[in-house]
Amino acid sequence: MTTEALISNDILQRVSVVEEDPFPHFAVSPAFTIDVADAFLSRFLTDAVWQHNREHFYDQHDFDVLLSSQTRDRSVMSVAQLLSLKNQVAGFFETALIDRVTVVAHRMSAGQGIGVHTDTPHLDRETHRLVLFFNKDFDDSYGGHLILLAGSTPDTAKRAFRPLFNTGVGFALSDRSFHAVCDVVSGDRFSLVFSFWDDRQVPEPADWLHEDSDQPVPAGDQSVSTRLVEWGTQLVPHSGKSLYDHLCGVGDLLAQWNLDADVVNAGRCHSLYGTASFETAILAGRRPLLRSIIGSRAEHLVYLYSILDRAKLYRLLVRGLPSYVPGLLADRDIGVRVSPEVLFGLLAIDLANYLEQAHRQAPIQALAGAELTAYRAISDALPVSAAKSLNAWWQVVLQTP
Repeated sequence: MTTEALISNDILQRVSVVEEDPFPHFAVSPAFTIDVADAFLSRFLTDAVWQHNREHFYDQHDFDVLLSSQTRDRSVMSVAQLLSLKNQVAGFFETALIDRVTVVAHRMSAGQGIGVHTDTPHLDRETHRLVLFFNKDFDDSYGGHLILLAGSTPDTAKRAFRPLFNTGVGFALSDRSFHAVCDVVSGDRFSLVFSFWDDRQVPEPADWLHEDSDQPVPAGDQSVSTRLVEWGTQLVPHSGKSLYDHLCGVGDLLAQWNLDADVVNAGRCHSLYGTASFETAILAGRRPLLRSIIGSRAEHLVYLYSILDRAKLYRLLVRGLPSYVPGLLADRDIGVRVSPEVLFGLLAIDLANYLEQAHRQAPIQALAGAELTAYRAISDALPVSAAKSLNAWWQVVLQTP
């Protein structure tokens, strides 16, 4: 039994009913219109830059479709189409999915495959997945079949899907979503993985770090921007500009949003201790120096931002403002509980950090990141000017052809 797409906005052409055995999944055939399917395959065969990705249970080559879409003419699907696809998948599984989508292509050659695993959702891992195949003239002897299993051993296999051109499988991830890909025997196997997220709650850490700032220290007389030059930030590359330009840009945004001087100065220094995504620590181990220049309150924000687990934070924000900031301290996985005032400052700094860089990427790439969806979920709690800046960027993303 199948249901056909009757609405023009639907992207998937023909989808089976959702089956529950061995876990919720549906089959799709055909997936896209033939011109879209051919466009994806052409991309894989011509200008895709493949990266070898090998772990203990899988071996494949990856190509991030959205993050490689530097120009509009290279985007096979528009933002509107990706969101429409997301809505279709949400409807099939009768769940709410946030406005975030990643699209990663996989290429497997002879000898490559994926062992049995579940991909249980946690932290920033997706909750639903759509895998589409792009292999013309496929024969069973080529291998590369997608297998759904009821357990962790091969003898529990329940379903096998041929990776036929313009077909695919959608499924919900959980601790029982065991799946695998048989080793490829001959030729290249191309697939496209669309990942989606629901708004499920992230478990709270069991322990807390209660971080108290030192007594206030007056800010030094020398301007922050002058010190940034002295520390050589203008020589450090960052997101297509220099670190100096990025830091000043973040501070300027915070000033435009009429935030207080401590938050603005913290924004101008937010990554001087390094962060999870920017490991260059200009002032590593020199907290007293920065504290003497921008004051204890601002420096404390810089320190907390350096240990902030932003992936976990974004997962929380889609459900509203959290009562704590999840984070990491060196090699100890413990949370950081802060006051609402400090949390507000960290959120403002992070949003400014995101928006300052966003305009230097192709708008369609914004769907692959968690930041946009997270801050749109709490836009009513943001300063009016900050919410306007966020909405302006969202409109740019939506209008991307």
